[in-house]
Amino acid sequence: MTGEQRRRFQRLSEIIAAGSAQSVAILFEHTGGQSLYTGALDRILASPESRDVEEGLDMLETLAEYAVDAARLYAPSKIGRITV
Repeated sequence: MTGEQRRRFQRLSEIIAAGSAQSVAILFEHTGGQSLYTGALDRILASPESRDVEEGLDMLETLAEYAVDAARLYAPSKIGRITV
């Protein structure tokens, strides 16, 4: 990965992790976030010098967008505290 790709990966990872534990859990366990995250990491790690890294980062960017929505929709202040 290039330096810019590493920075992009870090930024996107921080966005994904910024939600509440509840919203991240719902995103990963109930709305398909885990499979998207796994697919992104598989692309990034499979061939770190190839175009697959950009495709993986694009997938991670999509997941980051979903995470922002999940943080808004599934926050404890919106739906209460639930056990996931």
